Amino acid sequence: MERRILLHVSAHDGPLAQRVLQSAGVDAVVCETARDVAAELGRGAGALLVAEEALGDVLLAELSRYLAAQPPWSDLPVLVMAKRGADSLEAQRAVERLGNVTMLERPVRTLSLITAAR
Repeated sequence: MERRILLHVSAHDGPLAQRVLQSAGVDAVVCETARDVAAELGRGAGALLVAEEALGDVLLAELSRYLAAQPPWSDLPVLVMAKRGADSLEAQRAVERLGNVTMLERPVRTLSLITAAR
């Protein structure tokens, strides 16, 4: 379970990213809401792929709660699919609050997505 990656991206990007990752042997689960992310994190996850625009207060609160409950040695990589252009407030807050964050500027190359997820 800890090897799977949770996807919280747009309704279009979620299934597409899931197919790409699964074709590379990465177990990927689409989460439609922040609450779905929290529920799936409780089942175990190796990483989270999230769209920058989804990094609102509800998701950040759920992720902060999850991370605070983890042992000090535990780490959840968060891959953020960022919008082009200047860094947003949401992206800056994610980097500050979540720790292990990797920014992937869109459009993301297939190979970049696969290697970051692995």
